Amino acid sequence: MAKAPCILLDLKRRRKRITFEVVQEKCTGCNECINNFACPAFYRDGDKIKINDALCTGCGFCVQVCPEGAIRRKKEVEK
Repeated sequence: MAKAPCILLDLKRRRKRITFEVVQEKCTGCNECINNFACPAFYRDGDKIKINDALCTGCGFCVQVCPEGAIRRKKEVEK
């Protein structure tokens, strides 16, 4: 058994990841992101669509899927 933590695991923990957000002013509630894209990070909170950062992989495909351009890169965060 190793006495030091795995180097790859340490690199993964220090890596920054990209997250996305729904711009509520642009979102029309068309549900394209929920119904047709089917990403588990998207959810409805009342009449608003939101993205769960814990489930978002940071792939960015959702930006291309939204017909209203209501999804944007939020920021880089420490993982």
